[in-house]
Amino acid sequence: MTKRELLKTRIKVYPKGRITGVYFLFRGKEIVYVGATINIIPRISEHCNGSRDKVKKEFDSFSYIECSGKNLVELEEYYIEKYSPIYNKKVCTCEYHRRLAKISKKM
Repeated sequence: MTKRELLKTRIKVYPKGRITGVYFLFRGKEIVYVGATINIIPRISEHCNGSRDKVKKEFDSFSYIECSGKNLVELEEYYIEKYSPIYNKKVCTCEYHRRLAKISKKM
């Protein structure tokens, strides 16, 4: 998706249900973070209070792309490289990504 398409799909209210995919945190029109998870809504909530990362991310809306678990990590890395969000560190194959890849392949 292009940045313009992502901006059009931004939402400020959490949808219900479990959603697997890649998500984008926005501050205004800027993508400040790209992440991937098997359950988007609780993960975005963690960014609001910094409970998992120890860093509270400042954002005012988000967008997401639903995708199967098989492509989750690759799609996340693609968008991090494409948009270089300020809160994303350099793409790495850290333990979190290895665990996420294992879980998502089982889906």
